[in-house]
Amino acid sequence: DRKVLDDCRVAAGADEGGVIQLHDTMAIMMDVLDGPNKMQGRGWASTVTDIELATLRYATEMFAWSSEAETWIQNEIAAETAGPARSGTSYYQVIDGNRYDRKVLDDCRRSMNNDGVIDIEEAKGVVADVLDGPSRRQGRGKVSTVTDCELATLRFAHDRFNWSPEADTWIFGQLMQSEDW
Repeated sequence: DRKVLDDCRVAAGADEGGVIQLHDTMAIMMDVLDGPNKMQGRGWASTVTDIELATLRYATEMFAWSSEAETWIQNEIAAETAGPARSGTSYYQVIDGNRYDRKVLDDCRRSMNNDGVIDIEEAKGVVADVLDGPSRRQGRGKVSTVTDCELATLRFAHDRFNWSPEADTWIFGQLMQSEDW
């Protein structure tokens, strides 16, 4: 990401020793965090793109950082790499006596926290979570990568969360087209 590298060059040039200080590091990170919350290749939605994350890693190797700044930026990179925290430790979340896939519900909640609606990009991430398993015979009599629990979770999430019209249409189309469902 050219902007991140330019910010690092300016910050390093502002210090006589060419060392990026903590206040500059925070400003660099603010530029990185300014984007929309979108599904990333590392498997979850984030305002930090995969390119920005790779650029930050590169910048930590190519520029000199004060010890405070280096510790802070490394913690930020580690937090982005680790991904979002789960809402609990169990694979399942029980709501009203029904078991649902916690990761799918956590992704829906995170998507809602961004702007109150799950858009099409976020919906694609939710569906990717649902399609992530191996093919096996399900209780509904189909061989599918989508477990009965994941299907119930998707139905629950569809009723419980606010989906944009485009995301709603897309998800319904996926359900109708796929033999996995």
